[in-house]
Amino acid sequence: MSENTRHYSFAMLQKMKSDDTTTNFGTAKVHIKHIPDRDRAGEFEPRLAEKLKQSVLDGNPNQAIHMPSLDIPAEKLLPALRQMMEAAREDPEKSKTIDLCDGNIEITQEEVLLGGRKIKLWQYHAPVDLEGGNPCFLHFHGGGFFMGPPNGKDPMLKFIAEKANAHVFDVDYSLSPENKYPAAIEDCYNALCYLYAHAERYGISRSKVAVGGGSAGGNLSAAIALKDRDSGEKKVALQLLMNPVTMIGDGYPDGFVWSASEYVYNETSEFLRGEMEDPRQSKGLDLMFTAYVTPEESKSPYCSPAMAETFVGLPKAIIVTSEFDSLRQEGEWYGGVLQQAGVDAEIYRYNGIRHEDMGNFGLIPQAEDMAVILVEAIRMM
Repeated sequence: MSENTRHYSFAMLQKMKSDDTTTNFGTAKVHIKHIPDRDRAGEFEPRLAEKLKQSVLDGNPNQAIHMPSLDIPAEKLLPALRQMMEAAREDPEKSKTIDLCDGNIEITQEEVLLGGRKIKLWQYHAPVDLEGGNPCFLHFHGGGFFMGPPNGKDPMLKFIAEKANAHVFDVDYSLSPENKYPAAIEDCYNALCYLYAHAERYGISRSKVAVGGGSAGGNLSAAIALKDRDSGEKKVALQLLMNPVTMIGDGYPDGFVWSASEYVYNETSEFLRGEMEDPRQSKGLDLMFTAYVTPEESKSPYCSPAMAETFVGLPKAIIVTSEFDSLRQEGEWYGGVLQQAGVDAEIYRYNGIRHEDMGNFGLIPQAEDMAVILVEAIRMM
């Protein structure tokens, strides 16, 4: 893959890989990934800043779809938003990603009946089938539990399939508000059980199964890891949690305190100050979460993983957070309680980026560096 295809240099990637700075957040030990060509506190990723600047010149300062009023009932608003976002995702002019694979990855899709519901599974096939089975990465997409269904065009999943020589599955789980909690986690857990039971058919090694995803997908992955541990079956060897939602609604543990003072700004990031708010005070998050789960149900660890009575016995975890993300603190808190429980948990905070920015695969070095970390963890299972 040509260096010129990326919007950054190989030297930046190498610098990020060798960045071994650590800090503490509460009881958590966190690896800090600095912007490779910027070293000021509170700096916003310059490649993203350039994109925003260009969008202003193009007459679209927010790089976003015109959002309808949040006062519309969720039952009407969220499906409408889903439709709008899916239409935008199919527009090549709005693509945020670059394919960084060196070869061609076979991608197939099938529909399977799981727990009475028909679920689509997209598979990114490993380039080489291994005797005894390949590693398996079961991916659960983000999107606030109401949008983001897979379409078989994810360049990061292709990259992971190629570089980890893994079979990667993207699960089209049930979405809210049409299907409320626990439908999504049931679909994801049933997909895990199905692939585990049919490992030979898919060329999967049962000892090398990872679950993971970003945001809502990180929530589902952490919940699946808990559910799998509680079952005693321990199918999951690795959990990969990217900007995960670990606390929802009333599911906030007593020991967690959110603080605005955790965020530092300079002139490049000052525009983000208003977005860094306690998730419990966010109207947008409240809209998504209340459409997904009731307040009482949100206290379940299978909805809010931070509410688990114990974290002992969970599989190895890679937890990724973003500097300018209101959910960063709960992700790092969750990583800290895993570490305190003796779980092999590594936490990586990427400076300069927001919650959604890892979607810029090939456009910012943070996204590829994260993918390399995931690849290495999958290969080492």
